[in-house]
Amino acid sequence: MNKMGMGIAAVLLTCACGDSATSSGVTQDLSAPVDGQIPTDMQVAIDAAEAIDSVPSPDQTMATPDDLSVTRDASIAPDFSLSADFAVSVDSSIPIDATRIDLVTGPDLFDKCASVTCTPDSCHTGGVCDPRTGTCSFTSKADGTSCKSTNLCASGTIIEPPSNTTITIGGFDSSRGGGGSLVSGAFLVNFRNRLTSADFPGVTFNLTGAATLTQSYLATLDILVITCATSDTSAITPLSQQEQAVVTAFILGGGRFLIVSDNSTFSGGAEPANNSLLATIGMTSGGVTFNGDVPITAVDNKSPLVTGRSGSWSSVHTNYAGTWANTGKTRVVANVNGDSASPALGQFNIGDLGGSSARGVVIADVNALSDYGGFNIVMTNNIVDYLIPTVQQVIGTSQANTCQSGVCIAGAATYCPPIDACHESGTCNPANGACATGAIVLDGTPCANGGTCTAGVCH
Repeated sequence: MNKMGMGIAAVLLTCACGDSATSSGVTQDLSAPVDGQIPTDMQVAIDAAEAIDSVPSPDQTMATPDDLSVTRDASIAPDFSLSADFAVSVDSSIPIDATRIDLVTGPDLFDKCASVTCTPDSCHTGGVCDPRTGTCSFTSKADGTSCKSTNLCASGTIIEPPSNTTITIGGFDSSRGGGGSLVSGAFLVNFRNRLTSADFPGVTFNLTGAATLTQSYLATLDILVITCATSDTSAITPLSQQEQAVVTAFILGGGRFLIVSDNSTFSGGAEPANNSLLATIGMTSGGVTFNGDVPITAVDNKSPLVTGRSGSWSSVHTNYAGTWANTGKTRVVANVNGDSASPALGQFNIGDLGGSSARGVVIADVNALSDYGGFNIVMTNNIVDYLIPTVQQVIGTSQANTCQSGVCIAGAATYCPPIDACHESGTCNPANGACATGAIVLDGTPCANGGTCTAGVCH
């Protein structure tokens, strides 16, 4: 490296070459004002091999060849300071080495973390910012560490059933059920048709039947569908006491169900058959109040049985529909011919029957599921969709949230059940996971001890 005859090194300067420039180098009279920049093809720096111990006087000049490239060793600190009017210029056409520039301008100019605060969430610790990118990196906590999700109501929706699963639905076989057989009965054609629709992607339905309902048979089912009639003029053999007991246990254990009763006059054995089915859910038959082709009229348009994925209906046709004398814990959503004393379609929500009871539906006319078409098909489809929901709204809080691979995973949902028979299921507050009281049901909804709801109170 060429050294200057004076024994000092050159300083990185902004200079005006003016008339002093020659073809072999650049000279700068330091007594002249500095008003320009070093040519772009010349790099001037400080040679650290020789310590700086003086500053050139104003009348001294320095000459450097065109190809001079001098590097400053940062390990040797200069022992002088530049004057206030001394300027440094960086040629943007030359790639910048941030380390060299920081020696002149200070470390904060290129530090993108200057205004960044790295704050870990409940599944991470530490927090280190990369000054080149301004991004933070954290260390994941061990899997299983408890955490707090930002949404304490699980994920908002759950998929039920999951895809690629098999749902087994059973009931009477043709020898016991006749037209009410799930596998082949005429009363349940629309029900079966819904199961083969594209509304249940990835789900396989397994339909079975049995002459006798036993505990071992019911243990194979997800959903039980039983009707009281084998034809328009004949009834099933009533359920035995043992059959009633195992059906009730199936329901209280979480089995979903559709129970179909009818009027008391279509057969001599109609009423015993009706009551043997209804007894499993705490209800009793009410005979018949209207003869002929009369409609079932909706009284709760918010019910998914009335307004669902397949549409909504206000009335459906029936033929000598039955009714119930005691509705038990069912939520009446439709009655016969607009008569509040003749309930004919009921809905059970999760937990309504106690224990681990799931969803269920009860209807008082077998023909309503198969005859007439039109709105009857919409109602039947809504019943199927209610029993086999593809998207079910989560109304519960998420418990035991834990970290998994650095992500806070919500625990199993705990549902917010109705506080009583005069309220709907509760809702969950995502901010704190607390259950809020559900909306009040319609006035006149049956409640405990044979009473009815009025403004959310059982009387």
